[in-house]
Amino acid sequence: MYIMLISYLTLFGVDETLNAMQENGLTMKDRHFELATRNLTINPRNKEAVRRVMVNGEQIVQVAQSVGMHHTQLGKQVRRILQNFEKEL
Repeated sequence: MYIMLISYLTLFGVDETLNAMQENGLTMKDRHFELATRNLTINPRNKEAVRRVMVNGEQIVQVAQSVGMHHTQLGKQVRRILQNFEKEL
């Protein structure tokens, strides 16, 4: 899945990669998530919510509801981390 994630990012950019994560269950490994977040300031609650989306493959809307966030706020956090991951490649 990691190679597929890199391919999506390289070929289609952040938004299409996020769509693939939500629609096709594309995920990243936990160690890659840590790489993607290592230089970012993000509070632990948001980081865990984003991890649930990016590593566990859960839907943004469901995760946002379960942690009391608005889904657009969580989506922005996921995009931010994907952008950072793309820079780290």
